[in-house]
Parts: sequence; C-alpha cells; structure tokens
Amino acid sequence: MTDSCILIDDLGRVLPWPEECRRFDAAYRQPDFDFPAYAVRNLGFITVAERKGFLRIRLRPAFCGHRTSMALLSFVAQRTPARAAISRFSGCWHDELCSGGALQHRLSEILSVAALAADDGPFIAVPRRVSGLLRESGNPFAPLLRRWLDQVQPHEIRAFLVESRLYDRAMIVERLPDSGHFVFRHSGQRIQLYPAAWAQSAIGQPLQDQPDQAYGQWIAEACRQVDDRQVPRFELITARVAQAGATPRQWRYERLMLPWRDTSGRRLVVSVSLRDQARSRFG
Repeated sequence: MTDSCILIDDLGRVLPWPEECRRFDAAYRQPDFDFPAYAVRNLGFITVAERKGFLRIRLRPAFCGHRTSMALLSFVAQRTPARAAISRFSGCWHDELCSGGALQHRLSEILSVAALAADDGPFIAVPRRVSGLLRESGNPFAPLLRRWLDQVQPHEIRAFLVESRLYDRAMIVERLPDSGHFVFRHSGQRIQLYPAAWAQSAIGQPLQDQPDQAYGQWIAEACRQVDDRQVPRFELITARVAQAGATPRQWRYERLMLPWRDTSGRRLVVSVSLRDQARSRFG
C-alpha cells in the first residue's frame, strides 16, 4: 500500500501518509520499504484509503490497542461510504466487502476481544514506542518510566507505586545470581489472572511456576531479556491463560517492564500492567 492513505498509529493519531512521515520516530522518516504495510503487520497501525465513497481498511486486530481502534471507529463514523473493503491479518490475509451501513458493527466484531483468540498464538507481545509513552498526556506509565530514567532506587519505587496507585498492578521479581532464575518479590492483588489468594502465595516462588506454566515461562523469558539488555520494554499483550480444571481466559493489557538494581546490587525487574481499554468497549 504505497499510494496516499490515512495511517492511524499506536497513539491513535490519524495522519496522512506519506505527507506526515516526519511525525513518526526518526527510524521511519525516510523508509526504503513499504512502511504502512510493515506497520500494520508488526506495529498495530491501521491504514485507510478513501476513494469516491469507498474505503479500504487494513489492520491486524490482535495488534491494535484501544487508542488505534477508537480512532478508526471515530474516523469511519465521520464518513458515509457506500462500500468498504476490510483486509485483516491473522496468520494470513482475510479480505471481505462490507456495506457502509454495516461497517461500524463489523469493525466492532473484528476488534472484539473474543475475536482476538483466532490470531497467531496464545501469547502475543506487540511492541509500543517508549518515546511515545512519554509524549502521551496522562499516560499512567509515564511517571514510572521517568523515575527509572532518573535512576530512583527500588525501595523508593515501591512507595511511589503505592502513591500512584500502581502497586496492586505491579509485579517485582528478583534474578537469582546462582541459577539466573527469577523469583517473585511482589505480585499485585489487581493482577487478576489467577485466584486472589495466589498472589500472596507466589512470594518467593519461581516466576515460571504459575498455574499456567507455559504463560509463566513466557513471562520469565521476557524478564530475562529486559534484565540482560537493561532497557525498558513497553508492549500490548494478548494472552490466553489457562489453568487446570478451568476454561482458558483471554486477557489484553498494556505492560511496562523495567530493569533495576537495588542498593545491595540485587537484579530486579519491575512490571506494571493495565487492562487495555478496548476490552471494556468491545467485549
């Protein structure tokens, strides 16, 4: 899709492409490849081309956060197309035609949480730009990231998490020097993947030893990468979490992971998660 189009980014900005290419991060200002197609497949962007009462929409639903989804629905609501073509990626491209009158309803179905289970796998992490997080007004993750950039020590961060009402949505794990494994030091009560009593019982236990062990191992690998690289990681997560005797549940949340060292040299990873607002809007 190299012709002129509207590109909706992960911050929900609706920008003409390529006229507004300067608005994206420096790495993408003069791309030598089809950036809109790449951004749809890998970054959760949406492209919309409009011609004489006809819209062509391309998206990857599992990668689209609530800002992008809401911006798309708002954009479509201001148009009155006779027809629309929707191309959605889920392992491969699926194309369909839709009447203009049914377009809003069909997009809501495609973007619903229930529909996301059909995408690539049980655990999907879509990268989000850390620089964009700092620019977004009112983002609850931004103060925590600024504290990390200021190199505030973890005991101060715990108090800050409580003050900013993020402590119950935070996970703190320590990497053991002998084995390299991670163990829980804190698991917030509002991280509701498992029964409420589990959060307290997890303290001191290996990170990968969760009711859904595949999910635990996936989280442990993400923590390992953050600690090894010593860089923050901001992502949109879609996860299908299961435990013995229970029906798997679909979760969708944004996650900021930060590496830290405390005053005694312990290697910690602090992760804060907030439910993606698309869940409350779409299902």
